[in-house]
Amino acid sequence: MNFDTVDLQRSGDVTYTVRRWARDARPFISIIHLAFAGTYRDGSSGAPDAHYIHGIASITDGAWRPCAVILDFSSLSYEWGDEMSLVLPPDDAENAVVVSDKCRRAISTIRFGINTDRDITELSNFFDNFDDARKYVAERQVTDWNDSVKRSTPFDETELITLADMGIDG
Repeated sequence: MNFDTVDLQRSGDVTYTVRRWARDARPFISIIHLAFAGTYRDGSSGAPDAHYIHGIASITDGAWRPCAVILDFSSLSYEWGDEMSLVLPPDDAENAVVVSDKCRRAISTIRFGINTDRDITELSNFFDNFDDARKYVAERQVTDWNDSVKRSTPFDETELITLADMGIDG
């Protein structure tokens, strides 16, 4: 039995970068910014690209177990291919997605249908810039944590956190 060396990137030109933000005080919250760039191949030819993106997202989740992920497709040229739906989070999820004109239309058609005039950024967790996505996931983490603190007995107000505790101004 002979094994061949393989490259996770396969044959496409989709690349990625991973950045991590972590809070070093209770609550220990971490957020991953996973940015993809390059060109997603059209139609069924793009299936390996979707599987690659999904695989990298799964590896990132397994390695760091973040509380939230910002999937950033703003530098990814994507025009068509159904398998991209594998990597998009559910609407109103903890995770956020950043889009640009390079991919906005195609991602919009995945959620709203091929003939849609709607824009994907109408959904609460899709954004056209990183800062808004970052604020969204931070707000979700603050709300989730504070809700759990308020449900605890006895309730300790000093355990509540703010957006400033998450590095977000105002």
